Amino acid sequence: MSRPEWMTSRTVTHAEAEEASRRLINLHFRNPDGARVSIPADADRDDDLVLTAYIAQRKVACYEAAQRARDAIERVERIARQVDNSDIRRIRPDLYRILDHVTGKDRSG
Repeated sequence: MSRPEWMTSRTVTHAEAEEASRRLINLHFRNPDGARVSIPADADRDDDLVLTAYIAQRKVACYEAAQRARDAIERVERIARQVDNSDIRRIRPDLYRILDHVTGKDRSG
């Protein structure tokens, strides 16, 4: 992902994003600890830009996690094709537990 010029290059933590969100909400109620914004914009400090960077970073992290899950599923399927039927019957519950863990599915129901 190429980073826009106005986006911070540092990683925004969950805690920072929560704080930025809280300050933006406070702005609506005119609470003393309102949003941090500036002109010209400061990508490392301004709450709107910090939240935008956080969302972009989380999207990349989710995409990468999904890719790792797809890779794991492909590896399990490759292994399953290499073993004979008696082995598959024996290890099938373990394979499904792995797949369920990686994909977030639950086949127990």
